[in-house]
Amino acid sequence: MENDGNRRFSDLTTEEAEKVMELYYGGERVDSILERFGLSMRASDLVKAFPPQVHLGAPCARCNAASLHSKRRSRTAKGEPQIYCPHCGHEPWNGHCRCEGCVAERAAEAHRRQEEAQVREQDLADKLHLYIAWCNSAEPFNPADLTIRQRVYLAALIRSRLSDQGLYLNTLAHDGPRLAPTEEMEIEVLRALYKAGIIHLHPGNGIKAFTVEGGEIKSFLLDRVFWTVNEETYGEPFSHAHVAELSSVRVAREEHDESVALWRELAAAECFDFLSFLAGEHQFEIKVGPKTMHVVNELLARFPAAEAFSLISTAVRRAASYYQRGGVYRAQAANSIVGNLERLGLRAIELKWEMTPFRRRVDPSTLSDVLSHQVLGLGERIFTTIPGRVIHSSSAHDDLLPPTEAEAIEGRPTDSLPRLSDSEGEDVF
Repeated sequence: MENDGNRRFSDLTTEEAEKVMELYYGGERVDSILERFGLSMRASDLVKAFPPQVHLGAPCARCNAASLHSKRRSRTAKGEPQIYCPHCGHEPWNGHCRCEGCVAERAAEAHRRQEEAQVREQDLADKLHLYIAWCNSAEPFNPADLTIRQRVYLAALIRSRLSDQGLYLNTLAHDGPRLAPTEEMEIEVLRALYKAGIIHLHPGNGIKAFTVEGGEIKSFLLDRVFWTVNEETYGEPFSHAHVAELSSVRVAREEHDESVALWRELAAAECFDFLSFLAGEHQFEIKVGPKTMHVVNELLARFPAAEAFSLISTAVRRAASYYQRGGVYRAQAANSIVGNLERLGLRAIELKWEMTPFRRRVDPSTLSDVLSHQVLGLGERIFTTIPGRVIHSSSAHDDLLPPTEAEAIEGRPTDSLPRLSDSEGEDVF
C-alpha cells in the first residue's frame, strides 16, 4: 500500500475506501488511519470525504427514484440520518424542502387555503349584513316622542361623535370629546339609545367589532361599532339643519323631575371619576359599589360637585396617610376611603364647613355640556350648584323653578347619612 502522505480520499481504490470507513466506524484513531493510508487532510474532514450512504427500499416520493442517499455522519452522531434524493433534491424530513415538487405543493396548498379563507370571509360578510339588518329592525322614531333623557343622550352623542363628513357616528374608541364622565356611563348612553331604537348599527361596520363563535355572529361591542340615527327624516349625510335640530334640546316645565335625576347622575359620575383618578395616584384599587354610590349621592344632596370634590380629595389623602403609617395592606387602606368620605360629609354638615370649591381636572363631558347649557341654563354653574336646588332653562322658560318635593334638600336631617364605626380599616365595598 502506497503511503506517501499526500493522497486524497478520492485517490483511494474502492477496497481502500471501504477499509478506511470500516476502520473509522470500528473506532480506530483517525490520525492512525490518515497515516496508514497516506491521506493529507485534517482529522475532522475525513468523514466529510466519505461517499454518501445509499438507502434502498422506498423510492423518492417526488421523482420515484429507486434509492435515496444520506451524508455519512460522525461515528458519535445520534438520531436518524437526513436522507435526500440525488436526482431531484427532495428531502423527506424537511418541512421546508426546496425541491421543485415541494415548492409547487406548498404554493398549491397556500392557494387553496387562500380560496377557503375568501369563501369564509364572504360567508361571514353575508352573515354580518343579515345580523346588522336584524339588529336594526326597530321602526324609525319620531323626535317628538323622545323623553328628555333620550334627547340629551342623542344630542350629546351627535355632538361628540358625528363624523367629519356627517355620514355616521364614530365609535367611542375614536378620538374626540368625552361623551360622559365615566366609561360606564358612556356605555349606558349607547345601550339606552340602541335599546330604544333611536340609533342603529351602521351597515359599514367591520367584523372586528363583533363576537364570532363557530362561524356565527353572536354579539357586538357597543363601544367599537359605528352608528346611524334611526329617525324618520334621516338621510346621509347629515345636513347642518338636521344636526342643529337633533343636537339641540328643548325642555318643558313638566320635565323638571327627569332633568334633575339626570343632573344628579352626571354629578355622581363626575365624583366617581375624580375618586378613581385620585385613588389611582396612590395605587389604590377602587370599586364603585352600592355603598360608594349611596355615600356620594347623599353628599350631592347637600353639596355641589365642586365641594364634593374637596371632601373626596381629603378622604383619599387620609387613606394614603393611613397606609403610609404602616401596619395595613394597601387594599385595607383603599377600603377606608368611603368611610372617610362619609364621616367628612357628616362633619361638614354638622359644623357648617365653608369649603373651597374644586375645579374640574378635565373638561366637562359633552353630556354635561348639553345638560348644563341647553336644559338647565346653568352653564358652568352646574358644577358649583347643588343638583336640584334651582333649575333655569332658557330653552323653555326664564324663571327659577323650585325643586320638587322628592328633590327638596332643605331641612333634611343630618343623620340621614348612616354613621360608620371609627375603624378606618372597615371594608365598605
